[in-house]
Amino acid sequence: MSEEYTEVVDDSWGDRFGNSVFAVILGLILFFGSFILLFWNEGRLNLSEVAKTAVEVSATQPNREAIGKFISTTGTITSNQALGDNLFLIPGSYSVVDRTVEMFSWSEEKRTEERKSMLDPIFRTSECRIKYYINTYWH
Repeated sequence: MSEEYTEVVDDSWGDRFGNSVFAVILGLILFFGSFILLFWNEGRLNLSEVAKTAVEVSATQPNREAIGKFISTTGTITSNQALGDNLFLIPGSYSVVDRTVEMFSWSEEKRTEERKSMLDPIFRTSECRIKYYINTYWH
């Protein structure tokens, strides 16, 4: 399924200048704001400290006292069934973990066509026609 969306933008000299000033101010705010975020993130939770508080439980027996707590466990994965086929894999005591993940997404193609007005060489205006082609699919 494909959709088409067209956007027409008229830019004058003042619009472009205003957008440039706004971009500079926004860039400065983001630059200095990043230092604040870095400082704030350094004081956050240390995961190694959380791991020290984990309750160790047995992998073979359930522990009712550990419900709702952060736990850690170790163990061996075993199987009583022999997995395999006679053509590619010799039957043996293998463990198989299978996971299938699908995501619905879209791809977007963008085509731009720009027309400039040559009526006034100093305050040129331009018209930008942007076409978006959107396809959706599962992958």
